[in-house]
Amino acid sequence: DELSQLQIDSNTEVDNTSSGEAFEEDYEMYMDVFISTAAELPGLALAALITNVIGRKKTMAIMMFMCGASALLLLAVSDSEWLSLALMCVSRAGIMGAYAVLYAYTPEVFPTTVRMTGLGFASAFSRVGAIITPFIVTLLSDVWLPGPIVIFGSLALIAAGIALLLPVEPAGKELSDTILKDDGVAVADGDNYQPSSIITDHPPTNKV
Repeated sequence: DELSQLQIDSNTEVDNTSSGEAFEEDYEMYMDVFISTAAELPGLALAALITNVIGRKKTMAIMMFMCGASALLLLAVSDSEWLSLALMCVSRAGIMGAYAVLYAYTPEVFPTTVRMTGLGFASAFSRVGAIITPFIVTLLSDVWLPGPIVIFGSLALIAAGIALLLPVEPAGKELSDTILKDDGVAVADGDNYQPSSIITDHPPTNKV
């Protein structure tokens, strides 16, 4: 009986130790997620502060660069837990700020007549990335662990460059009510573009 009791006590101690270690690992994981998620708030605040000062395009480029560069730097400092967490926070702040500005930018470049339609199409296409992302993370990480970070970081840097090439900067300008055209071809109303006419639903007819 004493031997059985000792075995029971020993098993209980092992179970308690394992449970304590599992709890500590879960706690650290949830704290890392909480801290990195909370970092989105400074990203939103920074984007809100600078978007009307330097414009939508430059703000998106800066925030996307923050996201991509910090994500790729994770590969070089993976041995440091706190430095990795700091870079994760910068990356989360960058992507959240860029996404917020993008949602303000998109409806501003469409005229009133098609504004919500354009925003809806853009939002629908963005969901394609949300569908593909889990497969990239799950499948590619089994083959090459840093793969998802390399892909997402690189795409963020590419997006930063593309943001600067966008033809329209709507900050500080009135929203367009119509689709502008020049010589019968619809164009984006850029910074210095002077339209010669306006597309209408019923083009004018020549009267005799």
